[in-house]
Amino acid sequence: MPFAVFAATLVTMRNWRQALALSGLVLAGGGFALANAQSRSTPVLHEDIVVPLSETERTAKRIEEGTPVIGPLPKAQQNPTAIAAQDKLLPKPESSTRQGSQEVIHGRKEFGVDRQTESSLDYSTEADDTLRYIGVYNPSIVPFKRMSAMDSVRSDYTLFASQSATSDLEIGNSPRANHDLFWGSIMVDLVPGEDVPIASVAPDMRILSYETTPSVSLSFSRDISDNYFLRTDETGKRGIYRVVFLVEASPTYFAPTIPKKLLIRDIPIGHIPPLPANVRKVAAKVLDQMRLHSDMSVSDALNKLVYYFRSFDAKAPPPRSGDIYFDLYSSQAGVCRHRSFAFMITANALGIPTRYVTNEAHAWVEVWLPVSKWIRIDLGGAASTLDIQNVSGKTMYRPRGDSPFAKPESYNDNYSRLNGDIRGLRPDQIAERQEVYKSENSDNANGSFFGVDDDHQPDGEASDAPLTGPGSGLPSVPDEELAGKTPTQARVLSVSNVGYRGDTIAISGVVEDRSGLPLAGLRIDVFLAPAGNEGNDSLLVGRGIADKKGYIEAQIELPLELNTQLYEVFISTPGNDQYQPSVSF
Repeated sequence: MPFAVFAATLVTMRNWRQALALSGLVLAGGGFALANAQSRSTPVLHEDIVVPLSETERTAKRIEEGTPVIGPLPKAQQNPTAIAAQDKLLPKPESSTRQGSQEVIHGRKEFGVDRQTESSLDYSTEADDTLRYIGVYNPSIVPFKRMSAMDSVRSDYTLFASQSATSDLEIGNSPRANHDLFWGSIMVDLVPGEDVPIASVAPDMRILSYETTPSVSLSFSRDISDNYFLRTDETGKRGIYRVVFLVEASPTYFAPTIPKKLLIRDIPIGHIPPLPANVRKVAAKVLDQMRLHSDMSVSDALNKLVYYFRSFDAKAPPPRSGDIYFDLYSSQAGVCRHRSFAFMITANALGIPTRYVTNEAHAWVEVWLPVSKWIRIDLGGAASTLDIQNVSGKTMYRPRGDSPFAKPESYNDNYSRLNGDIRGLRPDQIAERQEVYKSENSDNANGSFFGVDDDHQPDGEASDAPLTGPGSGLPSVPDEELAGKTPTQARVLSVSNVGYRGDTIAISGVVEDRSGLPLAGLRIDVFLAPAGNEGNDSLLVGRGIADKKGYIEAQIELPLELNTQLYEVFISTPGNDQYQPSVSF
């Protein structure tokens, strides 16, 4: 059904809160228009309807406004024509059913696409020879495609995924603000009703659209460890298919910001599967030797862990004491899988949820933190050669910031940083991959921002944390929770004058103590509330973390069901164990 856009209304500005005029969408058909009124008791006397734009005009408008997809909007069985990936325009991959010379077929037990469901420690701690990596995505995330993720360990130090059940994923929706887009193109051997493991770019990867050749309906799913799958439920559709699909992921997975004030004991423990008793006992000894404890800040603990495990050497196996985990830890011997395996056990025992992720060429860890959810931590490795295939002609993904963790000298020289004997990439691709992407709206420069999902809940389990906002609808903070904490003040600095439902608005703000000292690392929540209503009936629309200057700048996606009326923007912080909550009044 065609839609039109209302003319924008006027906006008022106040020195302690900002007002936003929202214009909405109207569905038109059968000679009349339907619109959301401000309230049922307030009649709409007149609203101008604009003639709907053609697809060509909509595409031109999206290019002009910087929308990251060009052509048809993404959905099942419909990919856009191209995407804007950082500062490049990437057209949709070809849909040929011809298998490329460097491709493999998913759904078969082949190198590069076979998923590990278990992994065991070993004493082969000397440098690997030639590692072979097969690319799937454009921009390429070499060598970090997620093929197998495991979150649990048995008493014999075998790693595995704690749950194998999968849940289907919604396909479609427009790309979210401040997220990165990737094309995927794979050959798949489909058997109706059977899940085919596929690689992912990040644990929060969202499938925006797909097309297949020949045509077949697909379902995408993932398990509790964020291993991804696809399948068809169409009978009689067995065979080889080309699947071209578009995904998005949060840039904070690749370039996280670690809150300085967050303590390990403040992290919910529900993300850590129980460790066997014998593993806990040995890990407690390791934690004691490393002087790690739950009263430490997460930032300090992770830096200490990362530095230690990045400092492993590929060398002769250590003497065997009867416990391979302790042998590897104490000798600092091993390549990527040994470092990641031992890091995972140690971090989980400390209280930092961690899992082990691998593909055919590399292994690393993912750590879960409030607000940012899962983040990637690479510990390096050792190999004489990295042979990269199926990446010719692709652009390289550039994180929006460098790793915030300690980097021993030996770490910078390893193959996961694309240093050494790297084959299959041009020099310019290697140079591009080693760059940090900086843009005018870079999260890394302006504080980390996270959106909300379609139910208007914050992305990730950070929604379980205390919520402080405008109006009287949210629970107040008990006085005993404020005792001994430093008061704070949150301020909105700027906001777009006009917004359209389904589009984005720019918001900036700051959180400080009462003397004006910026407070880095505090969570910031963004609310919209009807103007003149004292903040009541507010809606949480975004969440982020203040940067080192206490600032946050973000693009907020406006929910489609908002009424077309005047709104005020509020930001708040729930504080932490040191600082009190505050709202921008």
